[in-house]
Amino acid sequence: MRYRNEIEMYPDVIAWLSRVLRERFSGAEVDVRDTHAFPLSEYIKRNRLHQYFQSNIWQTFEIKVDITAFMITENAQRLFLLSVK
Repeated sequence: MRYRNEIEMYPDVIAWLSRVLRERFSGAEVDVRDTHAFPLSEYIKRNRLHQYFQSNIWQTFEIKVDITAFMITENAQRLFLLSVK
């Protein structure tokens, strides 16, 4: 499939990453979103994910990331940042 721009790729990349994370980490809570329009810190704040950070360092994440995934398991929380090209 040919895409005219990066943004057209986002839904396919989100679906792919969601599937991969759920397959590899069954039972994990997975949230994958298009976050290109606002800073990473805003994504964390909007989704109340700051509780998973040991400090307020998340407030300094003023970068814009195309796609962001957050995964929660019994033992860990993981943040995945994707740049789509």
